[in-house]
This record gives sequence, structure tokens and C-alpha cells, in this order.
Amino acid sequence: MTDTLDLFVGKRVRWRRRLLELSQSDLADLIGVRFQQIQKYEAAVNRLSAARLWTLACALGVDVQYFFEGWVDERRDAPQEASLLREQPGREDQGHEQQSQAA
Repeated sequence: MTDTLDLFVGKRVRWRRRLLELSQSDLADLIGVRFQQIQKYEAAVNRLSAARLWTLACALGVDVQYFFEGWVDERRDAPQEASLLREQPGREDQGHEQQSQAA
């Protein structure tokens, strides 16, 4: 089952590629894959890794955040920033260090 975010990102890849008048083969050549892989990314058959998304952003001349602009996740109640703060690596350690230094 394809996630709606994967479909959204795939459509953003396709839209930007077409805006730049690149074929799937052109884009594939730029990032070092076959055109079939671009088809799969755009149709959300294959998910994009963070590294591949970065490579696509560079090839298409946009920031990675471009692929998520306009996305609204209706499944989430809390703001995304709050959840990202809770998930930062090392954040727990910082609090313990401060407590240790105060003692």
C-alpha cells in the first residue's frame, strides 16, 4: 500500500522535472539511475531514501523541503516541531549534563 506522503513527494518530483523540461531519462542520467527508477519514484512504487531525495533536490535545483511544501498530515494532532524536538539525538543527555554540572 502506497503512503499518501510518498505519492505527494513523487508528484512534486514529476512536477519539478517537467517544469525544467527534463525527461525521465535526463533526470535518471543526472542522478545515476535508470529511467525506470524515476518512474517508480514518481508513482511512489519505490520509496525515496533520504540520500536519494537529497540527490534529486540537487539535480532539480531545489532544497529538500521543496518536496514537502504544501503537505498537510491530517493524522497528526501535535505540531511537527514538537515531535522533532522530542526525537533529537542526544537531547536527553544534554539535560543530564546540565543537572550534573549544577550539583
